[in-house]
Amino acid sequence: MSKDILKNPFIISNKNIEMNKLITSKVIKLSKGFLYYSSDTDITEHRTDDINFILIGYVLDTYNGLSSCNEILEELSGLYLQDYNLFLDKLDCLNGRYVIIANTGIDTEIYNDATALRPIFQWNKSIFASHEILVKEAAKIGWNTELEDFGVNNGYLDYTNTVDVYKFNPNLKFSFKDREYERIYPRHSYEVMNKDEILQKLMMNFDEQIKWLNNTDKKLYFSITGGYDSRVSLSLVKPMLEKVTFFTYIADLSRIKDGVRKNIYLKDKDNVEKIGDNLNLNHHIYDLKNYYPDENFKEQLSNSISSNHSLNVSYLMYKEFEENSIHVKSTLYEIAKMPYPEEMDFTLNYNRLFRLSTKWQTVNFKRLVKDKKAYFNNFIERTKFKEIERFNYNLPLLLFWESRMANWHGNITQETEHTSETFIFLNNRYVLDLLMRADFDVRKNKELLEDIVHYKWPIIQYFVPNTYRTLKEQAENKNNLELQNLSLRLTSISNLDMKLENNKIFFKPSEDTYLFDDRVGLQIKNTGNKNKYLKIKGGYKHPVKNIFIKINDVRYSINEVTDGIDINLSPEDDLTVEYHYTRNFKNKSWFDAGRITVECME
Repeated sequence: MSKDILKNPFIISNKNIEMNKLITSKVIKLSKGFLYYSSDTDITEHRTDDINFILIGYVLDTYNGLSSCNEILEELSGLYLQDYNLFLDKLDCLNGRYVIIANTGIDTEIYNDATALRPIFQWNKSIFASHEILVKEAAKIGWNTELEDFGVNNGYLDYTNTVDVYKFNPNLKFSFKDREYERIYPRHSYEVMNKDEILQKLMMNFDEQIKWLNNTDKKLYFSITGGYDSRVSLSLVKPMLEKVTFFTYIADLSRIKDGVRKNIYLKDKDNVEKIGDNLNLNHHIYDLKNYYPDENFKEQLSNSISSNHSLNVSYLMYKEFEENSIHVKSTLYEIAKMPYPEEMDFTLNYNRLFRLSTKWQTVNFKRLVKDKKAYFNNFIERTKFKEIERFNYNLPLLLFWESRMANWHGNITQETEHTSETFIFLNNRYVLDLLMRADFDVRKNKELLEDIVHYKWPIIQYFVPNTYRTLKEQAENKNNLELQNLSLRLTSISNLDMKLENNKIFFKPSEDTYLFDDRVGLQIKNTGNKNKYLKIKGGYKHPVKNIFIKINDVRYSINEVTDGIDINLSPEDDLTVEYHYTRNFKNKSWFDAGRITVECME
């Protein structure tokens, strides 16, 4: 089976370039430039006397999942000539992995899908290409310019591995006539929407996307994990399970030290095995230790694309999956949550936005670039980011969307395009806009994601995300205990062994508990009409800090509570005590080390 690494290549240039030595040797003359592509590039054209629309990649209409690419381009052409705002509204409702070129008699414009899932790399507002390597080659041939390797960056903001080459922001359009970008989203003032209204609109959108998936003749692969996001996508494909091949890839655990990261992988494997078995999915688990690529594959990949996030996954799909298939992924769901500290929500402070962006810098960028703030400020200016302010949108969410997802994640999709196109339910501006209009608590508590699962396939809720336990097991560990003689009520008791002697409460983690993954703790409420004076005391002291106790909002090492913490609990007040272990320790000594005594003082 022949699979080229560099898929759907194209170059859009504002001047004619001699391309006969490149794979992009075919050409379409545009009003203000030239489109170069290969014979294998997925191109759809719709021509009229007034306008020519060119689609690179695939597109679907989330208002009518059965519309063909030609029908969509025909509708876009009509709307563009009739009312440009209606054209943009329609563009917002399109999903897919695409680039659209609108070619009129006086201009050539470029539009990208909602998150640059099909990346565009650009240089000097003169060259736009599907791959970074093609920008460099076109600059060398057409402008006699050797573009310099950046060497310290890969996916931060809109920067690339090459100096002066940037990623195309998906919420901008480019005009060759003006040689300028224009921000096309957002266009309307932000207003919080009722959660039920958001859900209703989301469901209609998703139903049309399911029609499209069910109607395709391409092989469908669905990557499933044990997290929230994957469950949402899984619930949506319930009507077409027989058409989907599910798969999970497991990291090479032999190369990962015991700790938080390894615990996450083990927990995920256990979770997806339960889901696949109990829901009778056509599910395959691949161990990545069996898919280390050979040197030839690694060289081809490194010479073609801008990312090396997971070469093992790329090689797995190259070896095991059918060519020209579709990979259903569960990303972008962070927009429905809180992908940054809660206190940053809706901040207008650009210093804070810069600090948020530093989390996405590569190690080399942090080490070698001195004036990091200048890179951030240039990005803000280049992408016309401050224009968003007048619409009152949530700037941290837009920054996450337009930099983290539209650059880093767009790069990752190129690692597997040799085999599969990427499909994501959320990859249209209409849906992303709906998710951003949920209020603070809805996003903080992941309510939209949980509600989608509840409406579409509620049985999935039985398998609790990010834990080994099922819903039944979790519920069994939430008990209440009334201590009338002490005027105390113990509630939300979770994974604890307890006993009561006189005026003292003793507890420690139950020995069947996953100390890192499970919630371990309780609430204590003063049910009397007088203040209660409590002393919370640990029975363990050790120089290594592996056990922490959170008392209300204060986190202590268990070493710090051996002398006791005094608490004054007013009538009807609650006190929360939770354990935070650094890993899933298994030896009995670690459970014993968590002994806590709560003594009621007179």
